[in-house]
Amino acid sequence: VQRVDLASGLHDTYFVGTIWPVRAGDLNAEINVTPMSLDFGEIEQSQPLSPQTLTLVNTGNINLTLIAVSLAGVNSSDFSIDLGSCSDLQLIPAESCTFDVSIITATPETKNAQIELTSNDSTTPLVSVTLSGTVFPEVIDTEPPITISDQLSGTYAGPISVSLDCTDNWSGCANTWYTLD
Repeated sequence: VQRVDLASGLHDTYFVGTIWPVRAGDLNAEINVTPMSLDFGEIEQSQPLSPQTLTLVNTGNINLTLIAVSLAGVNSSDFSIDLGSCSDLQLIPAESCTFDVSIITATPETKNAQIELTSNDSTTPLVSVTLSGTVFPEVIDTEPPITISDQLSGTYAGPISVSLDCTDNWSGCANTWYTLD
C-alpha cells in the first residue's frame, strides 16, 4: 500500500497483513528419492536389459544441490548411471528429475552395490539407493544333444566320465555352468 501526505507531499510504502519472520532453520533443501532400491532380478549373461529409473524431488523450500552422485559397494563397477534430466545437479523447490541405472551383464554372479547421493540437504545429506541383480550364464544348447548310450535302464554301471571342451576361445568358459540330465 502506498501512502501520500497531501500537506507535505511525502509518500511511503507499507505492507498490510502479517509478516512472519523467517528463521535460518526454516530454510532447507530436502531430497526425496524413489524408489530406494532397484532389483534387476535374474538376467541372462550378455543380454541387453532396459535401465531402471530413479526419481529425485526437492521437497524443501530452497534449491537442492547434488554435490556428488557415485556408485559404491562390492560390485559398483557392474552398474552404470546416466544422469539424464538430473545432469545439471540442481533442483528448485518442488522440482523433480529422473536418471537411469543399468546393470552390466558381462560376468555371471550376484551383483550388489549402492548409489550414493550427496546433497545440501541439512537433515539427510547422504542418501543410499540399494542395487541388486543376478546374472546367470548364457544358455547354450548343443546340437545334436550329447547322449550316453552305455547305460542300461535299471542297472548301475558305475561313474561316467564326461569331458567338455572349452577350446573355442570363449573367455567365459571358466564361469560356465553345465547341467547333465
